[in-house]
Amino acid sequence: MFREDPNLAFIGAWPSTTLWRRTIALAAKISPQEAEKVLAAIPDPNIVALETVTYANVLLGVAPHPISVTDIRKNGAKGMMMLMP
Repeated sequence: MFREDPNLAFIGAWPSTTLWRRTIALAAKISPQEAEKVLAAIPDPNIVALETVTYANVLLGVAPHPISVTDIRKNGAKGMMMLMP
């Protein structure tokens, strides 16, 4: 289904990327090793690159910021703002 109608939004705003981002942020707070396991499980190298920045930000203590979650398909678009944990 999704291959026929892919999400045309920036990959960093995809709902799935946002889920990876939240998972990395929480795992990094528990243990750097857990965050690295999650990074290794991400199948898309572009998402890995984005989430490596998330991982570094958590380790550096950078304050969370609102993020945009966007899904753009043939029949319309949906979006929302979220605050990272």
